Amino acid sequence: MENLKRTTWFGAVPEDHDAETPDGAPPRYRPDPEPERAWTRAEQVVLLDVYANGADIDDIEERLGFDRRDVAVRLVRLLFEFDGEIDCAAAAPRFGETYSLRDDGALDAMFQAGCQLEEMATTLGRTPLGVGWRLIDTRRPAVPPEVWHRLQQ
Repeated sequence: MENLKRTTWFGAVPEDHDAETPDGAPPRYRPDPEPERAWTRAEQVVLLDVYANGADIDDIEERLGFDRRDVAVRLVRLLFEFDGEIDCAAAAPRFGETYSLRDDGALDAMFQAGCQLEEMATTLGRTPLGVGWRLIDTRRPAVPPEVWHRLQQ
């Protein structure tokens, strides 16, 4: 097993990895993401119902007992009808960076203009999961009616 120096919010950092970035922030290293959780149709209906009734990702984690990352991944996939690579940090040069006011303004403008998730992520240099999660936390996108319909058949 790999020797680990410490654990950060995005995973364990190998002992031989640089301890800090030039600005003193933790390194933007993360092991490959865990495989996505398999959700039943019934679990997805409950997830969307709880979300549609105002719960955020942390509330859903607490109420339903699912890991918050699993909740975020599934919500992003359902709300944005996204089926591509969702969390490839190597393709996101700004992975792990804090969103600035400028980032949030650009994200809001793209979201209001109806841009696709992948386009927003590429423009901001972030992962689709990161952008989708940010939108869920700040703008509360509605559940597309066709997603409700598909899950309730």
